[in-house]
Amino acid sequence: FFKKKVCFSGFDYSSTVPAVDSISGSQMDLNSNIDALREVLREAQLVPRPMYYMGSAIQCLEEMSEHDNTSDACSKAMVGYFPSCRLDKAIKHYLAELRDIQSYLVSRDKINQ
Repeated sequence: FFKKKVCFSGFDYSSTVPAVDSISGSQMDLNSNIDALREVLREAQLVPRPMYYMGSAIQCLEEMSEHDNTSDACSKAMVGYFPSCRLDKAIKHYLAELRDIQSYLVSRDKINQ
């Protein structure tokens, strides 16, 4: 599950290995996010109550995805032009990723009981 590395196109977030994109190097931001999610999984496996912390992170992303002004504010804070609709996609994408990690932790806990 977590030993497989998938790259995402910076243009449309399609998954490819290696990333294929119209702008060379544009996948670098997403690669660092993938590494960060891998670290989230590693840390989640070490904390005493991983489900509590994963639930908090998921709740935060759910709140962010429900309010349009979140993506607008983040977009305005970025250097250069970055449309808020792309941030909406990213928030929803990482919400799905964290839910997958949460599902993995739940299934792992059921197996270990």
